[in-house]
Amino acid sequence: MQGKSGSFGVQKLRFRNAKAQLSLFNRIIFTKLDGKSHQLPSVIKMYLNALFVKLREFDIRIFSNILSIRHLEIYKP
Repeated sequence: MQGKSGSFGVQKLRFRNAKAQLSLFNRIIFTKLDGKSHQLPSVIKMYLNALFVKLREFDIRIFSNILSIRHLEIYKP
């Protein structure tokens, strides 16, 4: 079990960086597009929403993995 928490820390850091970049990308797209294109923002918004859902699922999996490792470390036979 040694060294596992470090790898989860790296994964969580990557996840946070991706989440920050996505929110910045989301703001740039929806503030910079002109009013002429009506379908493009909705397609991009659907894509970003799906990506946020995947990132949330990834975050939940990391958190549950961390909890299970802590549980195993506490209750070693």
